[in-house]
Amino acid sequence: IVIGILISFISNYLIANSGYSFITPQNHWRYMLAAAVIPSIIFFFLLIWVPESPRWLMLKEKSKEARKIFSRIYHSDKVDSEMATVEEDIKGNRIKMKFKEIFSSRYRRIVVIGFVFAAIAQLTGINIIFYYAPLIFEKTHVGGSVLFQTVLTGVVNLIFTIIAFAMIDRIGRKKLLLGGSAVMGLCMFIIGWLFYKDALDNYLVLIMIFVYIAAFACTWGAVLWVYVAEIFPNKIRGNATSFAIFGNWLSNAIVSYTFPIMLSGLGGATTFFIYGVINALMILFVSRYIFETKGIALENIEGHYANLRAAGK
Repeated sequence: IVIGILISFISNYLIANSGYSFITPQNHWRYMLAAAVIPSIIFFFLLIWVPESPRWLMLKEKSKEARKIFSRIYHSDKVDSEMATVEEDIKGNRIKMKFKEIFSSRYRRIVVIGFVFAAIAQLTGINIIFYYAPLIFEKTHVGGSVLFQTVLTGVVNLIFTIIAFAMIDRIGRKKLLLGGSAVMGLCMFIIGWLFYKDALDNYLVLIMIFVYIAAFACTWGAVLWVYVAEIFPNKIRGNATSFAIFGNWLSNAIVSYTFPIMLSGLGGATTFFIYGVINALMILFVSRYIFETKGIALENIEGHYANLRAAGK
């Protein structure tokens, strides 16, 4: 995903600076949109080689195919134990659930937590940076091409996503989320203060944006997609994860629509102050409702969460 984001930024920069007479500042956005056809076609054909989930295959009684996929994931001496664990869990969850059952009293709390968690990941403001980076950079009065500066945001995003690979299972999900929210909130407040003081003719704005992106990439950006795939009980995981991701993209649509309106109507200072407050409030949400899943097998998540609830945590 982050490699794709970076490539899209590079593509936009190259198209805008291509020098072809038929590509003008008035129409280059059309070619930028059209360029998305190329990765879409590549993605379509690459999907042919994407394997099915081994758990889904076992649900469909295709154990032979599931074993092949497990063999690609685990060492040979662990394949049998992994298959046995999944098979034991499936035995108690073979009845297909209707979507509405994820809102039953047994699952409602964890489903709401997952939905809100996925939704507020967008309220960090990350996509206002990615979607409207050129607009923001135009207002900063810092020299250089705004599209090239946007490319740099993609480079930072890629580097710190790679760093997240080493951090997520070592530090844990919850600590990363708390640290990320604190740093991102601070960056938003500083950017808002720079807009308020009209001190936009220096590189501190760029630095804060890069720090913000780095903090998101190695915390919320990586943890979001891991966490929503972990926290739900196996019986409702498919439906509940779909519902949570719906919340993520619904929130994304709201943020994308409202940001330019806020920037125009409220000004840069107030807009970024608001996002700073949101990030600060996210610390409270994570502290109260997010539980650590590091090192816990998917089949044991529901029991682990039940134990935490019983202990009042």
